[in-house]
Amino acid sequence: MKGKIVLLPFPFTDLTAAKLRPTLVLYEGEKDAVVSFISSKILNLLMPIL
Repeated sequence: MKGKIVLLPFPFTDLTAAKLRPTLVLYEGEKDAVVSFISSKILNLLMPIL
């Protein structure tokens, strides 16, 4: 599953709830995995970056 993008629940900082967010699977072990939060927003390269 390494390299796949999956939706996982990410908790709010106060841990009262969570929201499904896209994540990239970096490593998948036998009993664990390492994932990275990624943005679902597409950067518009036609606009200047400040």
